[in-house]
Amino acid sequence: MVQQIGGGLESRQYWALKEGPDRVTEIRRKVRRYFEACEQQGLITRWREQYNSYYMQKGRKGLGRADSTTLDLGTRKDPNVTIHIPEMRSLGRQQLAFLLAEPISFQVVSRTGDTRSVMGSEVGEKAVNYSYAEHIKPSLVDLAENHNTYGAAASHLRWDPKKGDDVVETHQVPVVDPATGEEQPKVSMSDDVDEQGNPIPNLGPDGMPLPLTDEEGNIVPELVEQKRLGKSGAPYREALDPTMFAYDPLIGPRANWVVAFERTNLYVQAAKFADYVHPFTQQPMPELAAEILKQSTRDEYEVYRLNLWQDMYGADEGDTTIMHFYYADSTEIPKGMHLIVIGDLEIVMGECPLPAGRLPVRILLNSKYTDCHLSFADSSGVAPIEEALNRIRSSELANYAYFGKQTRWQETNSKVISGEGTSRSHARVIESPRGGLPPQMHKINAMPPGSKDPKKELLDSLARISGFGDVSRGQIQDTTSGAHAAVFEAITARNLSLPQSQLIEHETAVANDMLEMMQRYGNVEFIVEIAGKGGTPLARSFAPEDFGTIRRLVAKAVPDAMRGSLARVRLVELTKDIEDPRERAKAVQMVLRGDDEYGKNDSRTQNLISIENEWLLSGEFPVAASVFDDQYAHMVDHKAAFDEYRTQPDADPATLMRYQVHLQEHTEMLQMQEPVACRLLGYPEPPVLPGNPAEKFNQRLQEAQQRLAMSP
Repeated sequence: MVQQIGGGLESRQYWALKEGPDRVTEIRRKVRRYFEACEQQGLITRWREQYNSYYMQKGRKGLGRADSTTLDLGTRKDPNVTIHIPEMRSLGRQQLAFLLAEPISFQVVSRTGDTRSVMGSEVGEKAVNYSYAEHIKPSLVDLAENHNTYGAAASHLRWDPKKGDDVVETHQVPVVDPATGEEQPKVSMSDDVDEQGNPIPNLGPDGMPLPLTDEEGNIVPELVEQKRLGKSGAPYREALDPTMFAYDPLIGPRANWVVAFERTNLYVQAAKFADYVHPFTQQPMPELAAEILKQSTRDEYEVYRLNLWQDMYGADEGDTTIMHFYYADSTEIPKGMHLIVIGDLEIVMGECPLPAGRLPVRILLNSKYTDCHLSFADSSGVAPIEEALNRIRSSELANYAYFGKQTRWQETNSKVISGEGTSRSHARVIESPRGGLPPQMHKINAMPPGSKDPKKELLDSLARISGFGDVSRGQIQDTTSGAHAAVFEAITARNLSLPQSQLIEHETAVANDMLEMMQRYGNVEFIVEIAGKGGTPLARSFAPEDFGTIRRLVAKAVPDAMRGSLARVRLVELTKDIEDPRERAKAVQMVLRGDDEYGKNDSRTQNLISIENEWLLSGEFPVAASVFDDQYAHMVDHKAAFDEYRTQPDADPATLMRYQVHLQEHTEMLQMQEPVACRLLGYPEPPVLPGNPAEKFNQRLQEAQQRLAMSP
């Protein structure tokens, strides 16, 4: 019964576990099923229409409609009159400008319980932002543009060992005796020196220097250090339009596999794999480059593409499209896999570049009809309105072209004097027999008098649906002041908050994937420029293992309040009357970030407290309180760590005693703090106790006030 239900599956092999040509055939079948599902549900046609409207391209036979604004008017040679206003692309570019107006940066969140993680978080944050801006961000414009135009875009993240910073790699090379071809051993040196101060080698009975041996008696070979210039390696990404990736059409983006297409050249790929070594067998395959050049350059999925790329570039020059197949790290295939398919050739690249079920192709959907791949872009709602507007504009312009010329009436026997304004090339002439009457004007209304103007109604709908007001569209009214224009602009930006949040979430996921790749594949140091003393640039290097303490990344965006120059000027006007610079900084941070804790306990102070808590737990280093510490902040956090440790059943009495002693130190330091120093540092003022500096300060202050009151 089980065999009947399973349909004989026990005798089959899972499609992704096949090898060679069989697996290539299965991958192609999966990809074709994806594109066929897109075509059957009308998605390919809609993508093509939006491509044609956005880039003002004419469709080809069998690849979508030619143009929605083509009218059957004109001459016999050119029967079609096409009037197309590129307003859709203009609106899309405006929306793109809003999406990218807030630059994204990343905050490093370190793993707790490790001193190194706390100290390395600042350098790690600079390093991640530097690497993102250098290698990942350049394709952000393409991603956002595809997201707006088609509602479905993707980021293909890859590791390139030839990208990154120039670094000097050093390694040891044994010295070989040219006569025998054997490695020359190191010479064992004695503690004595000659007259010039050079060490003297140990000599054997034959008077020859003895070789250096290790503890087990093995001869240690002579080594010299060689240096060569190399690259640190870095992740990079490409932005993919909907027809440049594929996944399971039923499961959708949550599928365990994905295929990303890469436009490349066979000669380029042959050069990349000239020194290919199989990742599992470690066997070199020098014949692979020749096999790549034998593959066909035909793209079997070209019929589904938005543009016919291989029509622009000759296939006879080796231009082709290859597939990157990724299977996620999952239960059925632990550690996943990465394959490159070139024609009928399968090249095994190894495991999936990312762990825990993550794929290096991240899909960004604007909105979904169902759980599958179908999506709805912002341009999908604008395109029909643009089509209707262009039809009306085409009709208006065609009517003007045909009937807008000057029309003259004359009798048959009347003499026409040729000249400017009267030539037949500039006017229409209606002739009638002598005694005839001129034709009468007929008024033709396109719409009933009671209906609205269709063009105005469509323009209003376009502004409403696109999210852009008159200010963004360049239609500022004469009565609109600068302040009102800024308000309209802010409202327009608010309408795009959802796409902005989607883009920020996508970029955060890509940055975390980038961090994972740098941890797994980086083998030499990176170089990053950070702010040094006095704001001067300072070059720092960081190794891939330094990222091991970084837990995850959190994206931050520049707030709306700093979007435009008018808003920045307004912010200065609101805060310039606050005399205390620290309070003024708090107000600015409150407006920008909603952070009312700014200045109470900054990140450096928090790092110091975290390190002290670790040292108090381990007892590795002594911890001493300072009179310049923020005593309140230290005591609150130390007390919280102390209480948490006390709840453990195996709490060490010595550790509890260290905490108690340290808390008492902060108590004594708080009693001895100077009130003036606390005010300058922004700390809460110390309590007034008999004989402490706070009491003496208050006494001197009262005496000064009394003398001031008694003075004439």
